[in-house]
Amino acid sequence: MKTLIPFLILCLIATCNAKPRTWTAVNGKEVDAEFVSNEKGIVTLKLKSGKLFIVPLNMLSKSDQEFLKPKPSSGPLLDNIVGKVMTFEFEGDEILVQFNGDGRMLTRLGHEGENGNVEDQGLTYKIEGNEVLVFIEEERDGGISFSSTIPKAGDQVEFGPEEGKMKGRITKIEKITKIEAENEILNNPLAEDKPAETVSVRAPFKYKTEGDTVTITGCQKRASGELIIPSTIDGKSVTRIGREAFIGCRSLTSVIIPDSVSIIGWAAFVGCSSLKNITIPDKVTSIVDHAFAHCTSLTSIIIPQGITRIGQQTFNNCTSLTSINIHENVYTIGLHAFENCTSLKNVTIAKGVKSIRSYAFSGCTNLTSITIPDSIKEIGNDAFKGCTSLTSVTFLGDSPESHLVGPSPFDEAATIYRKPEAKGWGDTFTGRPVKLISGKP
Repeated sequence: MKTLIPFLILCLIATCNAKPRTWTAVNGKEVDAEFVSNEKGIVTLKLKSGKLFIVPLNMLSKSDQEFLKPKPSSGPLLDNIVGKVMTFEFEGDEILVQFNGDGRMLTRLGHEGENGNVEDQGLTYKIEGNEVLVFIEEERDGGISFSSTIPKAGDQVEFGPEEGKMKGRITKIEKITKIEAENEILNNPLAEDKPAETVSVRAPFKYKTEGDTVTITGCQKRASGELIIPSTIDGKSVTRIGREAFIGCRSLTSVIIPDSVSIIGWAAFVGCSSLKNITIPDKVTSIVDHAFAHCTSLTSIIIPQGITRIGQQTFNNCTSLTSINIHENVYTIGLHAFENCTSLKNVTIAKGVKSIRSYAFSGCTNLTSITIPDSIKEIGNDAFKGCTSLTSVTFLGDSPESHLVGPSPFDEAATIYRKPEAKGWGDTFTGRPVKLISGKP
């Protein structure tokens, strides 16, 4: 079984913006809103009404700008976790997390065997007091709260944002006994550390080399038609599609990603408005937030079996996407993941998915029905808001144990259908009528 991002990451990536705060502009005006994103100096906030509000970073107060910056790691907790692998028990799963001295956090599931290596999923961390702040592609995404700066087996820990943390415990702490080649700097910090080299190639993209690996970092905006990314460049393996690598390449119609790639970075293909087809190999284990947002010509996509999380706004505004199959290895469907996919008619969610986050399918106006597997434990606020054609929602299991306080996941047109033996159901669910499956029209 392939190494997967563990369910721990479901909790870690619950965005730090779950708690509204007061933001102040340089002119003194204030607004209460949730943080959504900070991209290229443009900050997006969500008002209480649900509307998005955009403001340049330099127009916010110094304290707000400081809030959005990652804080440097320091303190005794850092000294007691670096160079160690911690095993956490969380909802019946064992999850291994390795804290590297270079700020990276590697993970794997405990059931994948003693010989399975932890894997770099693009996660980094910073320390604040007793909390490890987690980042994906430099964007803050929740954390782990320890009960002590000297963690030990048996200690309780909490995962997630300040609001809505989930509890787990440490079952084992081990020193790293085997460091992969790319982590040599941890063992020998005085070793020569050659900077990454960024170069242009004959194909219409740029890349950088780090050791024996290659990351695709950019694309010429004039690139058009089909683009085949090679598996090796100058004898080195292409392992990543970097942050914003193909952003705004509006003339690309098809992209083939090689089997050597394991990570597709933040906003990698945002705004590729002519992109109709993309081939993603099963060896890809991480597709970071916003990766395919606003790919308005994309009609279908196969989610690789190695993916365990569909991130925030990953397919947001893919207005030509007609169907999606979410396989059993996916733990969570992220915030705004398929928002405004207005052509989406068929959604298959396999047993194994545990969470559908807020606004995940909001604005999917052509979606008429959906079946929720019995593995689902949480459905977020407004998850299907604005799905004006959605009239039938079939639950195959008990009533979800967790529903975030706030608006219903479903619009008024929706009727809930359940099995007669299912538990926890009443006559309504978040204001929507509940009927037996046998009563479906």
